[in-house]
Amino acid sequence: MNLKENWIQETLNSVDNIKRTEVSSQLAERLSNVSFPEGKIIAMLPFVKWIAAACIVLLAGINLVSITQYNKTITVNKTVSNPVYSEYFSYLNTLK
Repeated sequence: MNLKENWIQETLNSVDNIKRTEVSSQLAERLSNVSFPEGKIIAMLPFVKWIAAACIVLLAGINLVSITQYNKTITVNKTVSNPVYSEYFSYLNTLK
């Protein structure tokens, strides 16, 4: 084995002899007396759930509409020629 493999084996074997420590009786007693508070379950009213769902749907709808409108404007702007070009070089259209 090379040096690195020896080091790995040494590290892995170092945990073989480790034993669990014993908990003192005082600590065990104190831990057993600890009471954990129970959590409250807060239920949402049904109409609040529907309002939240409607808001999410409305937001998604507005986003979809704005995306489609934006894409339409981009395609229209790409098809319409540049106004500067049409102003200054419009005489070229008559030469065809």
